[in-house]
This record gives sequence, structure tokens and C-alpha cells, in this order.
Amino acid sequence: MMRDWSAVEAEEDLPLGFGNLHRYSRHHQALPLHPGQTSVSKFWHTVPAVLWKDAQGKEGEWFEKTLQSTHPVMLYLHGNAGTRGGDHRVQLYKVLSSLGYHVVTFDYRGWGDSEGSPSERGMTLDALFLYQWLKQRMDHKPLYIWGHSLGTGVSTNLVRRLCDRGTPPDALILESPFTNIREEAKSHPFSMVYRYLPGFDWFFLDSITANDIRFASDENVNHISCPVLILHAEDDTVVPFHLGKKLYNIAAQSKSLSGHKVQFIPFPSSLGYRHKFIYRSPQLPHILSDFLGTTHPRV
Repeated sequence: MMRDWSAVEAEEDLPLGFGNLHRYSRHHQALPLHPGQTSVSKFWHTVPAVLWKDAQGKEGEWFEKTLQSTHPVMLYLHGNAGTRGGDHRVQLYKVLSSLGYHVVTFDYRGWGDSEGSPSERGMTLDALFLYQWLKQRMDHKPLYIWGHSLGTGVSTNLVRRLCDRGTPPDALILESPFTNIREEAKSHPFSMVYRYLPGFDWFFLDSITANDIRFASDENVNHISCPVLILHAEDDTVVPFHLGKKLYNIAAQSKSLSGHKVQFIPFPSSLGYRHKFIYRSPQLPHILSDFLGTTHPRV
């Protein structure tokens, strides 16, 4: 059962403030907002599968109260293409829900039906606001962060900020991650035709840096102090496998991650998971249970 939330963005470069919208009953409920907020963003809350029956016909307050249940919460930060409602994303929400997790996800400002203009700083602040909103409504249960593709860059930005404050999340899961946006852009299929032309670095890559778009996960992992799990398919052509492995090698040597579990799980090309189908792995529940050191609730 999925809850569809609406969110109101603050002035440029200020974090989001949130109201909510139940996906099925279309119930609206306003939450306190910051002054000057003008644009709207949306996010979903999918409850654990054991609560699906009870969720039928419920309104926003009920969903919010379920965050105080015994079930852990997964904050999911999606990739560049499409919206939070992309099929492969919804399938992952279902898998995580079946394992007993709340799954909360949103569209960044400028994505999907969310308003505003996207920026790396704005995306990171939005994720930080939602993380803090969740923490305020949870008891002392685990709150994990899962990023996919571009969302891994947002995730490491977020987790670095949290760790710098001395409040790390319980774990960080990176699916199909890259090292930094410059290396990813150079490796992306879109650039394949152009990357050997004279001036490619200056015309394309340097413009990314000049616009302050970095998503530097390779730097961030040296400031992160929580368990890190990296999942990557060998046949990923969007974010090449070697970038995920390179990020793992950097994380494994990180002083800030010393004493924390850092794990890399490759998925062979023969499985055909490519960039966005790791959710199909029958081993995923076991991988998560082993890494997080938990037994998934019965569903």
C-alpha cells in the first residue's frame, strides 16, 4: 500500500517542507511550512506488506503513525531518468515492503510532478529535510538510505552531511554507483560518439564542473562513518561496473570507514540485471539480511 505525499519547496536552495496526499483516497493534509515556499514536490510512503490490508482507506495521519511501528525505514533516492513511479523502482519498493520495510521516496525538485529547478545542492537539501522529517517521527528504529545511479551521488552527499554532524544513518546502500559525475559522464553511452573528438573534455566535461555539478562520491566516502553496501551488475552499460568497483576500492581504504562494514556485491552479466534490474535477484533478501545483521520480519 503506497501513500502519495505532496511537498512544498522553500525559496531557492532552502529545503522542502511537506504536506501529504494519500494516493488512493486523495486526502490532503497540510504540515507546517517555511515562509516563502512557492513550489510543490511529491513523495510516497509505502508501508510494510503486513500493513497493506490495514492501510486500505486510511488517511495521512494513519500512515505517519505507522512510522512508529517496529519496522525499519528505507529512504530511497532514485536515479536520473523518469520519476519515483518508474516500474523498476516500484518493483523494488514491493520487494523491500515484502521484507518488512517502510519505503519512503520522492521526486527531486524539477523531476516528475515536482516543481522547482534541479541543482545538486537543492537535491541534497531536499533529501536532508526528508531524512530529518522521518527521524522526528520514528522511535529508535533503523533508518537506512538506498541510492540508485544518480541517487547514489545524492545519497553520499546526504550521508557525508549527516556524518559531519555526528548523526550517521544506520547504513548506506549504493546501487549502480559512480565515482563522480565527471567520470560517469565520460563513461556514459551518450558521450560515446563524442568522447574522442578534440575538445570533448573542455566542451562537455569542464562545463559540468563549471556549473558546480560534482556528485563526488569518491570524495564523500572519505567522510562517511556508517556501513556501506555497494551493488553493481557487471553488464551495466549506463554506469559501468568498473566505476562501482573503483568506488568500493576507495571506500575500503577510507579511514572514516575503518571499523565499519564495507561490502561489494557484483552480479554476473549472465543474470541480465544491467542498470536497473537488481531487484530481481532472489539473493537480494539474503544480501540485505547478512549486511544489515537483521532477520527480516515475517510477511
